[in-house]
Amino acid sequence: MSKIESGELIVKSVPFDLHGFLMRIDDILKAQNMSKNRTITLLIDPSVPHFINSDELRIQQFLMALCECIHELYAMKNIRLTVKAHSHQLNTATLLFIFTGHIDEQAKAEAPFVDYISKDISQYSTQMAMVKEVCQLMKGDVSLGVTNSGEKILTAAIKIIKTTNEQQLTYQADVFDS
Repeated sequence: MSKIESGELIVKSVPFDLHGFLMRIDDILKAQNMSKNRTITLLIDPSVPHFINSDELRIQQFLMALCECIHELYAMKNIRLTVKAHSHQLNTATLLFIFTGHIDEQAKAEAPFVDYISKDISQYSTQMAMVKEVCQLMKGDVSLGVTNSGEKILTAAIKIIKTTNEQQLTYQADVFDS
């Protein structure tokens, strides 16, 4: 947090394989959650590009922080994480990480209903404040909500640059030839 507040946190833009990255995150989440008897199911929308230019480390940091807090934030054991992309002009896109979970009767009894729409996400923990700041540094944001059916939704969005296959091959050739 201190690096963010002092303006020392630098966001890089380096090509990487987003799908490979997401599969590694999924493996980490499965291992972390297995002993806690909880799950985060990862779904990757076909709109998500395979290669992007962004800061892989910052995405990993905020995504892992979100995944660590989401079960407590929602008071649920089973969460779905859907990754989507919304394309813009000039190979830019918004990458969306959407956490959803349906509150069941037992969860309602254990945790009173909270009006998530009016809450500021950064009030929940230092990790969540860091997530919000990193998302804003990456020209995105984090928001909470509840649907009419009772499904809780947390969305984290960041801006990315889509990398073409040719750009990715050139980058990989430069890296592996070095």
